Amino acid sequence: MEKSYTLDRKIVLQTKSVTRGDAGGVNDGYADMASVWADIFYKSGGEKFEAGKNTATNIVIFTIRYKTWPNEITRVKYGSKTYDVTHINEYGRKHYLQLTCETKY
Repeated sequence: MEKSYTLDRKIVLQTKSVTRGDAGGVNDGYADMASVWADIFYKSGGEKFEAGKNTATNIVIFTIRYKTWPNEITRVKYGSKTYDVTHINEYGRKHYLQLTCETKY
């Protein structure tokens, strides 16, 4: 039996975008792809020693309804935080996508 999710949190899916500035320079940024409903599971958290300092990390799984363009998703915005997508998994034979994400703060 397939698990049922409570898709009750609004998130924004983002993709990396590159634009040219007025002077011809390249600007990296993120563009919103879609605003969707999601279920959120806080998997783990901890601290790492990175680049000479302690960095706190959170692993979060966002479950959304299945979309055909998941590989373009590079970031999830939820509330005031942004999460980098590290893995996308299809769940339930095209019913859901699980986006495993990490945030550092």
